[in-house]
Amino acid sequence: NKLSSLEGLAEGCARLHELFLQENCLTSIAGLTTRAPALETLDVGANRLGPPPTASTSDSESIAPLLAELKGLPDLSWVRLENNRPGLAPGYVARLLAELPGLEGVDDVERPRKAQAADVWVNEDGGPSEG
Repeated sequence: NKLSSLEGLAEGCARLHELFLQENCLTSIAGLTTRAPALETLDVGANRLGPPPTASTSDSESIAPLLAELKGLPDLSWVRLENNRPGLAPGYVARLLAELPGLEGVDDVERPRKAQAADVWVNEDGGPSEG
């Protein structure tokens, strides 16, 4: 595939839940929030997302446009961004998980699950024991 933009993605994808655009030539996902606002899964791995190799942007600046677009997808639970060239700033996975509380995972990293009341057991000594 050689897609370089999302221009061909019709505005009428309002009910699209999964979009797999890996291994293309995308440099941006601008416009995705208006074209596919109900996305739950997005795979844009192995594209060209991120700043050009000569850009002297900070880590937070390099991910800002991508983060802004992902924030506009309220149902998004999984996103795959790995293997983008020139690449995203180190630590982008942690930043996305921190800033997008609805995400369950980024790439192959799952959000740590919080212990639920039903997940706590009492051991023989009467202390809590996760089970």
